[in-house]
Amino acid sequence: MNLQENVYNNVYGSAAKLARDYPAVFRLLNEALHERDEYKKNEKAYRYFCERNIVKSMTDKIPSNIDLDLSVIFKAKSFVSGDFCDAARYVEQKYMIWIGDSISHGTGSKIVKDVMLDIVHKVFRKFKTKRDYNISAFVKNVQDFFSSPKVVRRIIDQDLSDILRDNTYTSKMAITIPVAFLQIEKLLNSPDYQLRLVNRGMPLVLVFRFDEKQQYVKKCFFISRATVFDYKGKNIDKVTCYDHSGFPLALDRELFNIYLEKDLKNFGKANTPENIRDYIFDSFALTGKKGDVIVIPSDGVLDLYNKQHEAYSISRFIDDLIESLSDPDMRSLPFTSFTEEHYKRKIRQYTVWDTNFPMTGNGIEDDMTALFIKLK
Repeated sequence: MNLQENVYNNVYGSAAKLARDYPAVFRLLNEALHERDEYKKNEKAYRYFCERNIVKSMTDKIPSNIDLDLSVIFKAKSFVSGDFCDAARYVEQKYMIWIGDSISHGTGSKIVKDVMLDIVHKVFRKFKTKRDYNISAFVKNVQDFFSSPKVVRRIIDQDLSDILRDNTYTSKMAITIPVAFLQIEKLLNSPDYQLRLVNRGMPLVLVFRFDEKQQYVKKCFFISRATVFDYKGKNIDKVTCYDHSGFPLALDRELFNIYLEKDLKNFGKANTPENIRDYIFDSFALTGKKGDVIVIPSDGVLDLYNKQHEAYSISRFIDDLIESLSDPDMRSLPFTSFTEEHYKRKIRQYTVWDTNFPMTGNGIEDDMTALFIKLK
């Protein structure tokens, strides 16, 4: 069976017609079929392959003067994931990363995710040579492209939900994407970094800071909406909350405007261009120190439940990380090994999975991804 026959025989009616008429749809379907077959062969090997590819792709784009360690925890509900993280390098030696969660899972979320990544890279190519580069303007351009009528039509035309034969993990399209954009820049003549964040709906961003000897976590900066700050763990003296987060990027411009107007009203702000810019596209700045560890999870990690129906929760997630990062045995491990050990020792307690099949159908209700960054 040749490539075309394989695609046409494995998809349903209208999708097969789209694949015949549009090369981009054909490539997308062929990629989805390939991923499904690889995941069926060996789910564990497939997850590790995905993690390695994500980290390698991001690491290859790190500027030479920025010394970072990256690691990713990745676990998809199905053979394709709506979660994503990626990176880009600016000519000014700035490093931009973004991590997001196309709400939903399966084939539908993958399509929206792929379109989003295309848009971010398109905006990046437009901005990377500008000397007046601004992360807030960058995110605003991403939103404008994402909710443009042309993009909406493109996604609707490619609504390939529930089209792969022999696949029970398809789902309908997502129209919102929580995503966090983080810019990392090495400061001249200084060991420090400048961190700038625009968080559009991700649950939280954590920055862990160590003592002078790098032996234990001295501080945890919790960056999210103050209204959702829900830390009730045992390290309350170490956790500081910074109020910064907006609602997710929205594919539907009318829906975006409704959410925007409602949120501005709740905060007693008029619906003016200045308030929109300050409220949604403003950036949060923080000085990064050598040894800092930045962690950005998707909600699929925080919403886990164990066999006793106890939620993993923000509090347990933070406490587990503080404990692991302060453990001498864990600190001696390479960074990628540390995250994998944390994954096995901590997060696994709140999922019900067969160790031979670490990706799908094992008690998780959503894709789960966590990005770890260490400033060296």
